[in-house]
Amino acid sequence: MAEKLRGVVREGTIELDDSINLPDGTRVEVTIIEESYRDAWKRQRDLMRRGFPMGQRQSIQREELHERR
Repeated sequence: MAEKLRGVVREGTIELDDSINLPDGTRVEVTIIEESYRDAWKRQRDLMRRGFPMGQRQSIQREELHERR
């Protein structure tokens, strides 16, 4: 069974946001991902989905190349 759960750490113990239906003594594996890391991962994933120009000609305006004051 694979299930994604969220929670918070309080005094060294992970408290889940939702209850889970597992009997006591069930062995589980926990992967810790901090929220800031998750946000960065989402931004990078979105960039990858949009793609890269990969040598295609880009139309860039002069104002975009040089900052105007």
